[in-house]
Amino acid sequence: MEHTFKRGVNFFDAVEAYAGGRSEELMGKIIATGIERGVWGREDLVVSTKISFGTKHGTSKKPGPNEQGLSRKHILEGIRASLKCLGLEYDDAISSSTWHITPAVFLLPVIYR
Repeated sequence: MEHTFKRGVNFFDAVEAYAGGRSEELMGKIIATGIERGVWGREDLVVSTKISFGTKHGTSKKPGPNEQGLSRKHILEGIRASLKCLGLEYDDAISSSTWHITPAVFLLPVIYR
């Protein structure tokens, strides 16, 4: 991330499903290290995450009914879990990993609360 940041890239994206959520933890550690070393400030980065599949995607563990998808519960818990893994107070952008039948007009109020 430092290498790309120094060359003008400031958008970094994570997904809750990558490596069972561990990719967000790793990204969070890298972000924190960059802040500590003075490479960047939090305001210099655009951090995005995607939710939908859940952290059990791609593993042998079967997700429960609220551990994946775009239910209000999973959106809110997915955002909280992402922030915890990343060690951040806020995400700059949140999107879905998949297309969903629910119109965005119904999903956006959940995210903006």
